[in-house]
Amino acid sequence: SVPDGWVLDEGPDALVVVHTPTEEDGFWVNLMVSHDRVARAIDHKAAAQATWARLVSNSPEAKVTMERMVRFDERVTYLRAVELSSPKSGRALAQLHALFFAPTADDAKTQDFFQLIGTCPADQAERWGKDFLEVIGSFRFS
Repeated sequence: SVPDGWVLDEGPDALVVVHTPTEEDGFWVNLMVSHDRVARAIDHKAAAQATWARLVSNSPEAKVTMERMVRFDERVTYLRAVELSSPKSGRALAQLHALFFAPTADDAKTQDFFQLIGTCPADQAERWGKDFLEVIGSFRFS
């Protein structure tokens, strides 16, 4: 689920993007949902390392401000808060990353990996963090 008024949209390399209905201080606050099929041997630690390496290749100044494992019902999720600069504009941004796997059969060779990334201006991280967590927490497998 998404906060009231947020808009469903498309984005490159994303299953879906949701964003605020209007720009906030010249920025579209957004949360992107992406999916990859990965080897069963990949765990949260390996996924976190790989996604971090990809991020710092584009934003070398990025820094982690929080990371922890959490549970949303039975789903184990790695959360990481990041501060970085937009590669295009140089604007200070904050992101909340949520990494988790879909339930998988014991004998499966691959698994579905999901990454949700909420992005907002760095000075608005507290304001939007609750909305990002609401969306992340609402994600369900049927």
